[in-house]
Amino acid sequence: PAFVVDGCSLNITPLEKALIPPPMFMKNIEMEFPINDIAMCRGTNSSGSLVLQLSNGDISFLRRTEQLVSYDPLKITWKETMGVNSRSLRSLLVVGGSQRDELQLVAVAPVSPNAETEMLVEISVEDIGGSLPFASVTNTTVLENRILRMVNWSDNGHGCLVQLVDGSFLEFEVSEEGSTLQPSDAEPLLEPCPWICAVKDSSPYAGPHHTDHSRMVFGLSTKSRLYFHDMLLTDSASSLFLSISHEFLCYATSGSRCSLRFLPLKEINSFDPLMGMDQNHLLDGYE
Repeated sequence: PAFVVDGCSLNITPLEKALIPPPMFMKNIEMEFPINDIAMCRGTNSSGSLVLQLSNGDISFLRRTEQLVSYDPLKITWKETMGVNSRSLRSLLVVGGSQRDELQLVAVAPVSPNAETEMLVEISVEDIGGSLPFASVTNTTVLENRILRMVNWSDNGHGCLVQLVDGSFLEFEVSEEGSTLQPSDAEPLLEPCPWICAVKDSSPYAGPHHTDHSRMVFGLSTKSRLYFHDMLLTDSASSLFLSISHEFLCYATSGSRCSLRFLPLKEINSFDPLMGMDQNHLLDGYE
């Protein structure tokens, strides 16, 4: 389904059943306060459900039912915040879960109201299968710089990739032993990009020439430049989407004649600048 946030409303449309363009929709869910952020559960027993962060600091869990676009809103009560102001949280992500009705979330918060640095906040939500779920802040990690973007891996429902404003990458991992935050071995982009998507395991797309990318990171800059690590794919893109099931990077071009282009992930990962355009012609993509 496609989700559109409109103030206190969450508009839902199952695109596999009906191509209804915004502002029209198939189903509407009204919340008590405006919606600040939305995170989707992937790779857990709650896959397809949503977590909403409201402007007053509340968190709500929208459990997906058997019906196509039916969601049951459930308010999550804060139990322990460790001094973190829940209203200051942003960039909420679901980074893991378990079979015992628990979700692991991460978010970003300022260290103090006027601080230049930020911290990564780990949140545990328990009893989401019951009627009274509750959330607790379990850990906070102060970073040396501000966070520009934080995204889930496109091919993995656990952990996330963190990009700082200086362009460096960090990886947040969740396991049974606990969580870790460490520098990523992903090559940086040519410039910091506020819109990124990433593949954690690039081995299915390894080519005969370049097999040293253990991570695949794509970024779209504010100047419409689309990058794959240190390679410029196009200088006129307006949006991007990574389709793991189809093994394509999809992006929309900008300009007087807009088009939707598709780049095979295997061709991107096997790009060799010394082979010439005859061998790298597929980087032009399919329209």
